[in-house]
Amino acid sequence: MTLPPTQKFSISLLAATAALATGLFCSTAHAAVETEALPTLKGLTAANDQTLKAAFNLRDRVVETGLNAIGTLYHWGGDDPREGFDCSGLVRFVYQETAGLTLPRTAREQHATGKSVARQQLLPGDLVFFKSTVATRHVVWHNHHKSLRTIVSGAISHVGIYIGDNQFVHAPVRGERVRIDNLEASYWAKHYAGAVRYLTSKVVAQNGETPAAADHASNDAAGMQADIVKKP
Repeated sequence: MTLPPTQKFSISLLAATAALATGLFCSTAHAAVETEALPTLKGLTAANDQTLKAAFNLRDRVVETGLNAIGTLYHWGGDDPREGFDCSGLVRFVYQETAGLTLPRTAREQHATGKSVARQQLLPGDLVFFKSTVATRHVVWHNHHKSLRTIVSGAISHVGIYIGDNQFVHAPVRGERVRIDNLEASYWAKHYAGAVRYLTSKVVAQNGETPAAADHASNDAAGMQADIVKKP
């Protein structure tokens, strides 16, 4: 998938990212982001609501693990921080290490097997997908006359981890490093292909949290997220 030019993240931009998770710090020497304990995700986890805190604990950890990978070099076929990540390899590593889930290896398979989620209902830890635009020329016969028709199609070719506030962390392309981008940026908005959820109530329960709490928190957070989207 051809990506837009590299975006350089300054100290101020990474500082803005701190609004997503408490205790976010940037080290320009290592181009990495580290997080301390994440009690909240802005607009999603109420610090004084124990039910929401419990249900979002797993999502917090998924986001934190993804952010900790920032600065890791892209490596095609890589799914380990020592050798580097490709886009689906990063997702697979984060989910395996954090939630104990073994996801399919490719972005297309990850998209096909997850639970579809509307963009306005995205929660931190959900996966966001993008498509490549492919134009092919086909011969068309009409009344014994031959003509060429261009058919544009899109196939899932890229995936990232949603971290909140319309942003996602991902491994972009060869020569780049794991970084944060915005879903509303021109390129990503144009190629956005949907989102899926693997952190369901069943998964939350398997990680020591109650399904009821997860469902309650997801419903409340979806409403809170909708309110955030409506704000200018």
